[in-house]
Amino acid sequence: METELKMRVKLFGALRKYANAEGPASVEFDVPRSCDASELRNRLSRHLAATHPGFNDAGLLSECAVATESRVLQPDEIVPENETLAILPPVCGG
Repeated sequence: METELKMRVKLFGALRKYANAEGPASVEFDVPRSCDASELRNRLSRHLAATHPGFNDAGLLSECAVATESRVLQPDEIVPENETLAILPPVCGG
């Protein structure tokens, strides 16, 4: 059986309201080793639905990018261990 990793993910924009009440706007949850960015988003969506009964932003979360401190990950890219990740909602300008 594959071991799990505890991931810390920073939340921005409309997703920030689901962050821990204290400290930085982030959440921690478990993901399997060799988890890719797409699966991380799926796991985060399930975690937020389980911990926030009013969670209704699964559609928004599915459109968000997953990033490290230095770059945006591709959906099929394995998330790095021991690194805080960020969930970046889509933005538009005018």
